[in-house]
Amino acid sequence: MFSPAYRHVAAELSPEEEKVGIQILEANYRKLSIPQLMELLSKEFPLCLASDLSELVHKFLSSASIAAHPLPKKRALEEEPVQQVPMQRQTTMYPPPPNARILPGIPSLAQNTQIPNYILNSSSPSPKKSRVEDTEDPVLNLSSKWSQEETDELCAYLAETQGRKNWISCARRVRTKSSAQCKAKFNNMRAQELNRTSFEI
Repeated sequence: MFSPAYRHVAAELSPEEEKVGIQILEANYRKLSIPQLMELLSKEFPLCLASDLSELVHKFLSSASIAAHPLPKKRALEEEPVQQVPMQRQTTMYPPPPNARILPGIPSLAQNTQIPNYILNSSSPSPKKSRVEDTEDPVLNLSSKWSQEETDELCAYLAETQGRKNWISCARRVRTKSSAQCKAKFNNMRAQELNRTSFEI
């Protein structure tokens, strides 16, 4: 019933009882968990304090004898192939492209840029490309009234295209007016014709 080493009724383990407990632990520590070892020791030493038994188990598990015979590793971890998580590629952040309005301020780029003043002074960060292309020509006369030659060129372009209007190509044909001026002139001419026909009726 009781171990032969258990000769007296006491709350503490004697050195002989410790030796017996260590022998029990050595025989079973590979098969049982710590709570199961504690239960086995409490059955072997029923009158001993649980704190003394846990101290014995702790002392045994941290001793050199268990270091010489380490616990077996779990087979499930060894058999499973190691899955390497693919590393995500880090995206490099590039600075935004420079604003066209600050390019003339850079001396090395000043000679390569021809940006009109109304774009440089505008508050819009990205003006339309067509407006930039439209006003790059230094021959443009943006402030004067339409001459008869310019009006004839506009009418000739409209007759050639038969109503399909591309104001940038129209401005290239007229050469001295912008696409916006060509469109405005066309709308004015059409409005004048409508007014004439309405008065004639």
